[in-house]
Amino acid sequence: MAFSCILLYLLLNWICFADAQISKSNVILEDNKYNGIVIAINPHVPESNDLIDSIKESWREASNILFTATKQRAYIGEVTILVPSNWTNYKTTATVSDGETYDKADVIIAKPNPSYGDAPYTLQYGGCGSPGSYIHFTPNYFLDEHMVTNFGKRGKAIVHEWAHYRWGVFDETSEVNPFYDDVDGNSLSDDNTGQKLNSATQCPKDFRVCCVESTDEECRLGRSSCQIENGLYTEDCICYPGNSDVVYNTSLMSYQYHEEIVEFCDETNHNMNAPNQQNRLCGLRSVWDVIEESVDFQGNKNPPTEASNKVDPIFSVKIAQASQRFVLVLDVSGSMAGIDGTSGETRFDQMQKAANYFIVNSAPPGSYVGIIEFDRSARNNSGLVKVETLNSRENLARKLPKNVGESCSVCTCIGCGLKMGIQMLEAGGANAAAGQLLVMTDGLETSGSTILIADVADDIKSKKIVIQTLFVYISENQELADLSIESGGSWFFAGEDNLLALLDAYDQMAEVTDGDDTKKTFQILSESYRLESSDSSFINNIIIDETIGRNTVFTYTWSYGDIAPSVLLTPPYGNCFYTNDKSMTANPCPDVHSINVDYKTLRFGLDNTAYGTWASYVQKPDSNSQTITVVVTSMAASDEVEPIIVESILSFERGQPLVYAKVSQGLNPVLGATVIATVVKPDGENSSPIQLWDRGAEPDVRINDGIYSRFLTGFSDTGKYSVKVKVQSDFLGYDTSSVVRLSTAAYNPGYVNENGTIIPNPNGPTLLPKNTTFGISAESLGNFTRQISSGSFDYVPPSGGGSHADVLAPSKVMDLKATQKNFTDYTQGVVLVFTSPGDDFDSGKASEYDIRYTMGDVNELLTNYETCTKIDDASVLEGNISNPSEAGSTQTIVVQTPNVTDANVTTISFGYAVKAIDESGNVGEISNIAILNYYFEPPVFAVPTTTSSPSTAAYLSTSANLTDDTITSSISTTSSDAKTVVVTSSVLSSTTNTSRQNLYIGIGTLLLILTASLATAVMQN
Repeated sequence: MAFSCILLYLLLNWICFADAQISKSNVILEDNKYNGIVIAINPHVPESNDLIDSIKESWREASNILFTATKQRAYIGEVTILVPSNWTNYKTTATVSDGETYDKADVIIAKPNPSYGDAPYTLQYGGCGSPGSYIHFTPNYFLDEHMVTNFGKRGKAIVHEWAHYRWGVFDETSEVNPFYDDVDGNSLSDDNTGQKLNSATQCPKDFRVCCVESTDEECRLGRSSCQIENGLYTEDCICYPGNSDVVYNTSLMSYQYHEEIVEFCDETNHNMNAPNQQNRLCGLRSVWDVIEESVDFQGNKNPPTEASNKVDPIFSVKIAQASQRFVLVLDVSGSMAGIDGTSGETRFDQMQKAANYFIVNSAPPGSYVGIIEFDRSARNNSGLVKVETLNSRENLARKLPKNVGESCSVCTCIGCGLKMGIQMLEAGGANAAAGQLLVMTDGLETSGSTILIADVADDIKSKKIVIQTLFVYISENQELADLSIESGGSWFFAGEDNLLALLDAYDQMAEVTDGDDTKKTFQILSESYRLESSDSSFINNIIIDETIGRNTVFTYTWSYGDIAPSVLLTPPYGNCFYTNDKSMTANPCPDVHSINVDYKTLRFGLDNTAYGTWASYVQKPDSNSQTITVVVTSMAASDEVEPIIVESILSFERGQPLVYAKVSQGLNPVLGATVIATVVKPDGENSSPIQLWDRGAEPDVRINDGIYSRFLTGFSDTGKYSVKVKVQSDFLGYDTSSVVRLSTAAYNPGYVNENGTIIPNPNGPTLLPKNTTFGISAESLGNFTRQISSGSFDYVPPSGGGSHADVLAPSKVMDLKATQKNFTDYTQGVVLVFTSPGDDFDSGKASEYDIRYTMGDVNELLTNYETCTKIDDASVLEGNISNPSEAGSTQTIVVQTPNVTDANVTTISFGYAVKAIDESGNVGEISNIAILNYYFEPPVFAVPTTTSSPSTAAYLSTSANLTDDTITSSISTTSSDAKTVVVTSSVLSSTTNTSRQNLYIGIGTLLLILTASLATAVMQN
């Protein structure tokens, strides 16, 4: 899944590339119709005509709903349903895929993700407005009518997920924060007190629900009989919609299952105070506002069209190609004889080794591989050959180029190689679509070439051929890099004398595209060692975890001479030793090694590998200096075992490259892993390791979702850079517990009829058992390692003061929370908690924080930040705004209570925001807005009914900024007469003068009781 992004001088260009890379979608909206949608079925899904029929019917329904929801601006046009190649009944009835593949589908139909069950969901890497990666439905979702009961009409759930996927919007409900204390007044009246204590997290705010803990209770719309704990309705409180006098038709991002709802919330009814993902990530903007500014509609593109009698999609059912096809297109021009580093090998030598590695090890079993070489012309070394056995692979590898061609002014005809590659894919009348041309070259095509890249580019794109390019050492070939991206491929870069980067790139180019994880080869170790004359050996420990072990290959290459290094492989059980040098052990295991002296490669292949830690001892054969690489790969242990998978992509945000890594077991996210990125610079030097985070701080949009990310900083030279990611199970120790499911359709718990009787969902109040955890912890999986090439990128330093000038601003704070420290003593101030940004984006540390607040309209913080009240050093009670913490740390700052002159005010709303500033004066973007109700008199829930001992008061978060993933609760000690207040959610009751009246009534009642008691005592005496 690796690919690269190209940073051009114009910002608009790289933004487009970044979006295309994350989504991989070829869907276009033209004349109000979405064309090019691909729905792909996983090969492990049983063949079913009923499934195909239900998919069609559901998307017909979705098209009509989408037409209404977009105010007649869009509907579904052309849809391809891609069935797997193992569906036998479709081999004669369906046309063969015309380039569509499972790995680039917009929608996948696959077995359930354990964290979601049969709930539809969308994988979203990026923030607001960024397209998703794919939508996931299960076969059962389309075949089981209970799913309609659970999620409403299938068409509406599809539109809900399409909004996530296409437009990058987020849910308006929240599993973690289902209730909150609305600064503009609450909408739910408490059955016990009659007061309006909470609002439900939803849009619009006034959508009528009733909330109870038991379905046996009478349920009245707009009311709640749930228990209050610390101002919040408890987690057992479930809300049910019902019919009311007012008809609400919004919002599909809240309750898509409700019959009347057919539209999205817009600026007229958006609930900006609700603590949901939409408000946190989209700057309090409505869903429709984000949609209108998308590439589909901005500038009044695709304006409303007259209602059509026919908005039904046109479906085509295609069957996936049974095998992948790769053509190696190898540059043998004279420049490939260049020697760039200390290994003593030419670029041609390293190309031979890497190409041999691809054929013998990387190419998926059952795929077809061909070989073309080019200099001033192109030559067909081998047509497409099926590679299945080791013998068939080695026979093909013998046909790799043997010699470097001539050097001349017209000797790099890349277009010639591409043209012959097209012909090879079309041989025998075959459809070239989805075939891949793997180009390896060290430079520009020569201007006098008989066929130029430009001459074949349109042909490649129209025939849906994928170009993958590997640039060796030097290249300014922007045209070939662009063609790689435009064709749906990627490009990689191997700097000076970097054979390992070539091997890593070929492993990534060979990624399986049909969705069958059991066919995938996973890289466990990939390292290179330079042994000088005084060095003789090195040792690696290789972890084979329980999810892999089939077809494990240990590959070693060396750089000098015809004698292979001696290798001793020690299995975990240690009963025997695998070796190519029997003098190293008296107890050798069965011989499984092979040596290819021509390509200086030593290989050990094991069909089934014992899991545990293997030791690899390598000793060079003589005193000569050597560069030795070690690559270990393996496949899933069996068809029944879900392997641990790492996928990585590169993107750009505000001109800076960033890397994402998704870690999962099958589809289930893996939380708490150690993920390290290494950037290889143009000169071949490695950067310092960069640890990727899953903490919900920019660029990571949501904490604990199994997607790890980080900005890539610390380099200043123009050139090509490559990125590699290493993942291991070392547990970092932070809390990864989560029960939150993200970007998923809301579950229908039931409804209230006109008599106030709850009609519960017969399938239960929740889809999954209560408290089903999200994801799986890395710690629980035991020891494992994975490595992957993320791809490469072109970098041009930002303008402003030279290549080494500090022009990078701190990253944006995305998780600001504002809480009242003590509800019984308002003078103790407001607690602000957030993840610290860095000096350059999320690296280093900032120099100061610019924190501001406003009373009333919190939008002022977004539109007129500089006019809002600034927090100065004198206003800080705890923490230091002039000495920020290191990036990635939890920053806690307590500020004085804002000055309110009206003595009659008992509660008031505040909004807070923060910007970080670095030592050069670069200013970060405005954070998310933290909103809270501040209580100048103890609220109802904080007034005790009995005397309490000294205790603590919790920080209470009541803002729309809280993530749906976690709530940080901090406890502070109060004075000896303070009462216990423990609040662990974002919801408080709204308190008006009624709270003061209740307090006075309580005191009066207490005085009456004391007077009566005293009178009784006097009478008794």
